[in-house]
Amino acid sequence: MSVTFNFTAPEDQVGGDNVDQINIYASSDGTSFTLEATGTIAASDTSYIYAAGDASTYYRISFTDTDGYESPQSDTLYGDDTYTSATVATIINQIRYDIGDYDESDYTYTDATMLLFIEKAVNIILKGRLGITDFNYTYANGAISPDPSANTDDHITVRRLIVLAVETIIERNEYRSAIGRSIKIRDADTELNTGGSLGSYKDLVSGAGGAKDEFEKAIREFTLDKGAAAYY
Repeated sequence: MSVTFNFTAPEDQVGGDNVDQINIYASSDGTSFTLEATGTIAASDTSYIYAAGDASTYYRISFTDTDGYESPQSDTLYGDDTYTSATVATIINQIRYDIGDYDESDYTYTDATMLLFIEKAVNIILKGRLGITDFNYTYANGAISPDPSANTDDHITVRRLIVLAVETIIERNEYRSAIGRSIKIRDADTELNTGGSLGSYKDLVSGAGGAKDEFEKAIREFTLDKGAAAYY
């Protein structure tokens, strides 16, 4: 069988446009990785099919340029997982910390769901729906391009915007779920009791200190080209 690794902008991982090789590290238990294979790629490639891959094997990938410089290894991939850039992994970890969803054995939101949230935050909410001036970032296949990984004011602000945009999505989902749970059927034929109290939860989500409030502040910071306080 084969395994497909999906990725975006491998040149961003090595700091240049002369990437020509993918390196595939393998492990049977996810702890000790050794170089198993290399393959030829172009800087514009977004996926690589590893014909000798095994869905029951753990992998990590890296990229090498024509000068011989090798990027850091990716997070651990299992089977046909999508490659997640280090920046996206950091953003996911920050979101998990903020919302208290860090029990790996019982995530409320899986990594796959987090990636969907990040895609919506970057490609729809920040770029399309809000139309923030100079937000020239896109998300695809586990990575944000260009990669906002530097410890500079503008990159810190971009990462903060993405984190807070995702958290507003999560809070909205939680609020809708809470509304559903508050509806009680007294008589299946004639009456609905919608008297569940959600006021305090709504105030928490929308009021000062909630993700929505912090998100709006971050948008103003970005729009006014002000540096955000260190968030990571």
